[in-house]
Amino acid sequence: MPSVSYKTVFSSPFIIWGEKTVLFNKQQLWPVYQTDLNQLFLLTEKAKGELLSGHFASQAQISKFLSMGLLTNDPVKDRIRVRDSFKRDNLDASRRTFVLFVCSDCNMDCSYCGQIHKRVKGISDWETKVMRRIENVTTSKNTRSITVKWFGGEPLLGYRHIIQMGSRLYEICRETGIDYSSSVTTNGSLMTSRRVNELSRTAHVNSICVTLDGPAEQHDLSRHLKTGGHSFERILDVVSNAIREENPIQWVLRTNVTPQLSPHISEYLNTLAEMGLTNCDRVILDIAPVHEWAGNESSNSHKWYESQEIAWLKQATDLGFSMDLLSSGETLPCVALRRGGECIDSFGTVFSCPEYPLTKTEALHRLGNIPAKSDFRPVDKIINDNWLRKMSLHESRCFECALLPVCAGGCSLGRKNPCPSFKTNIAQRVSLAARQLVKAM
Repeated sequence: MPSVSYKTVFSSPFIIWGEKTVLFNKQQLWPVYQTDLNQLFLLTEKAKGELLSGHFASQAQISKFLSMGLLTNDPVKDRIRVRDSFKRDNLDASRRTFVLFVCSDCNMDCSYCGQIHKRVKGISDWETKVMRRIENVTTSKNTRSITVKWFGGEPLLGYRHIIQMGSRLYEICRETGIDYSSSVTTNGSLMTSRRVNELSRTAHVNSICVTLDGPAEQHDLSRHLKTGGHSFERILDVVSNAIREENPIQWVLRTNVTPQLSPHISEYLNTLAEMGLTNCDRVILDIAPVHEWAGNESSNSHKWYESQEIAWLKQATDLGFSMDLLSSGETLPCVALRRGGECIDSFGTVFSCPEYPLTKTEALHRLGNIPAKSDFRPVDKIINDNWLRKMSLHESRCFECALLPVCAGGCSLGRKNPCPSFKTNIAQRVSLAARQLVKAM
């Protein structure tokens, strides 16, 4: 690396220090998270002092910190580079994502759900149109990867269509040399071990996200079946069986926390651990507050959640759960912002965001019917303008935020609090992640 003057380096705008040190090789080391590289480093007290004071022991030390991304020659240019990379990703024609509402009905009536469920006739015609749409996209010379996310309602009410379409889409992509990945977001109540195996082997589903809202009693109260009965233990049995049988599917156990559920989270974590779901890289725990969605009357303020979250994360990591404490590694804005991403509901209407269909305000956000050929869907001007406003130079707290590379500006639906909850306790998360890193060494 060429010689660098002491006067031309600055602290990176994308570093976050941990709240406290961790012990490694008989040394107390400071964790620091470089969000642009999505990397965690452990530094001595001396190295931290050099970075904070701007006085360095040698030119070699400056060069080392520059190579680690902890120093920079121009922090404003770094911010612009990250922002502009997101803008390019928005227009990327090579990666296409389809969120498919294979069913608009649901067999649950969850207390915080903002959807209005409907029964749809003529789903076979929908399947034909969607298949034609994705097949057309595979013919584009620009397409390198296709991701299909099966959604609803409850997508497993359309299980037959997932199997048929998933199998055909995988074969089409294989024949054309396009990378294919697929996931299902489900309430889990209709899962069986046979279905999980078929989803993996026939429909080529890589990941299943299933929601479990606390211990059995709280889960069944919050996520009650319309026909009555219980689902918590049945869901856990299916997940546990899949892990024991070494089914390759990646499981994401999602927990939507409300103020009423928060006193029971610790018990819930212990229950999952007793079921043998810890120390397994095929199970990821995802705990998040219920957010404002389609008039579901959830609070915009999550202070009650943020004050307790670190204790839950510490308990979960101590038990051996896999969690994304810092970042999921997502380097693109969400599907609503990507021109190569689209949500297609069960009526063949296209939306930018999966939170729009089946809500009272969906008519305001329709972008037309399934596009012809391999064209991009129309731009969602509301979401796009909101995001561009947040990315404007020197006029946005997003542009100045150290979390920008791993957050991409947060939600652009116009919520009063678009920031992810981890912003309030990121220093504590960095220290927890460092503890996990040291354990793995």
